[in-house]
Amino acid sequence: MKLSKVALSVIALLGIAELGGTYYTGTQLEGKYQEYINKANNELKTLRAYNIEAKFENFKLDRHFFSSDAEYQFTLNKIDSSNSEDKIILKGKEKLNHGPFPLNNIIKGKLSPQMISSATTLYMPEKLKSASKEGVLLTGITDISYNEAIQSELNTKEINYKDNNAELEIKPANIKIESDNKNISINTILHSLSIKDKNQKPILLAKNITYKADTNKSEFTNLQLGNGKLKSELIQVNTEEGYIASIKNLITTSLNEIKNKKIVSNSKTSLEVELQNGEKIQNLGTFNLDADVIGDPKSWNDFVEKIKTQNISSDEKMGYEAVKAIAEGLIFKINDFSLKNKAGKNTLILDINLKKFNPDLLLNTKDALNIFQKSSLDIILNLPTTRLMLEQINQLDMNEEEAKLTAQQALDQIIYPMQQQGLAYIENEDAKLKLVIDNGKIFFNNKELSEKDLNNLLFLLMISMGTGFSH
Repeated sequence: MKLSKVALSVIALLGIAELGGTYYTGTQLEGKYQEYINKANNELKTLRAYNIEAKFENFKLDRHFFSSDAEYQFTLNKIDSSNSEDKIILKGKEKLNHGPFPLNNIIKGKLSPQMISSATTLYMPEKLKSASKEGVLLTGITDISYNEAIQSELNTKEINYKDNNAELEIKPANIKIESDNKNISINTILHSLSIKDKNQKPILLAKNITYKADTNKSEFTNLQLGNGKLKSELIQVNTEEGYIASIKNLITTSLNEIKNKKIVSNSKTSLEVELQNGEKIQNLGTFNLDADVIGDPKSWNDFVEKIKTQNISSDEKMGYEAVKAIAEGLIFKINDFSLKNKAGKNTLILDINLKKFNPDLLLNTKDALNIFQKSSLDIILNLPTTRLMLEQINQLDMNEEEAKLTAQQALDQIIYPMQQQGLAYIENEDAKLKLVIDNGKIFFNNKELSEKDLNNLLFLLMISMGTGFSH
């Protein structure tokens, strides 16, 4: 047989296979697509923890040979609200190109087999359609392979909305998602968001916010394991008094994993804080947070499942279910919570270790103390660091000499009462506070406290904080 005839035969067979595969995919599509919607709705139920009900609904499918057209709506609503104004409805359309070689991919030269290649258009709510071009919120392409691996790229449209009180502008954002049966990768960038009042005075500005996450599944299907990273170049807030507060170079990382049969979560955050009044600008320094939470994975997995399947959105019910998860044992550590500036560093370190306990048997203070394994709180208030921060804040409204004098007076009004009442002790240039709970006993600055002493201590702390910060 001549080579040309062989080639034609192969092309013919491929064509028949494509037609057969396209027909088969089309006939299976409705059930498969509904399955994806059900999975998405199940995950969206976790938003009930924030008093939000979100779901895809009113799904319709018009099936053709090479493609199908789908319509649906995405609804957001406050659980505890009966006000129709709180309900947001986004209508969506999908052009579902059937595999194994979707026509939209062939046109682009993408010849890898796919079960579905879907072109998405999601529209703005009816009242906000004028805020974007043609009333479109986002568009995107999603490819789903036969092993159900997903590649998706979504792009939001520029949004410009104005009413009698404010003006909102959001530049286009890009979202890329890749997933298989075990892993999900998300990469998002928002270039800018700004809100101005009716007089064009800035209220909020955010620039270059990116979020990356790589998560993986485990036997605890409701726990998101993996790592994430959030970055922002600038978040700026303008106050009614005319001040500008800026958070610069924000970086937050998270890592969730199962280790030694425990769910271990670590988060780290660093950012710079800047205050401005007119032409006066003060950089207050760098804030850092490094924290760990270690708990029982099954209990927290069950907690999320209850959010999905039961109506526990109220604070009381949510709190009770969270306490039940904590009762299986919890470690909470703040390894570093600090402000660092040119003069030094203020630091808070917290180490809480809870045994397993029955929350229904916590009847008094003694019962509560007995659920603690050795736990501690250390606060180090560096006097030069705090003085410099107060000076910088004062200099926004005062001259340098007045700012220094007022800062020293404010610092004295905080530190002196704490010394007199035994709430802190001075070591070199640090005001220190140390609290330890061990074997049902409380030690404050190395002195054991009775229950009466504890109540007095809490009262004095509140009075001292109120006195210090009222000036």
